[in-house]
Amino acid sequence: MMTVSAYEAKTRLSELLDRFQGFNEEVVICRRGRATVRLVPVPHSPRSTVNKAMRGIVIKGDPAADTESEWEHV
Repeated sequence: MMTVSAYEAKTRLSELLDRFQGFNEEVVICRRGRATVRLVPVPHSPRSTVNKAMRGIVIKGDPAADTESEWEHV
């Protein structure tokens, strides 16, 4: 686990993200010498939660079809 100051994290954030992107390691950010925030990598699953939520959706008809005729009476 790496510890950095808030100033260092602000100025080197992009570098820190690149460094720890492929590793399962944490970064602790300190303010005035006290640990304030812990950055941890996000676990990636092979399928996203969006795919799981959309699994049961069925689309009937053509969603790209012209709908002008449906709105003529309005």
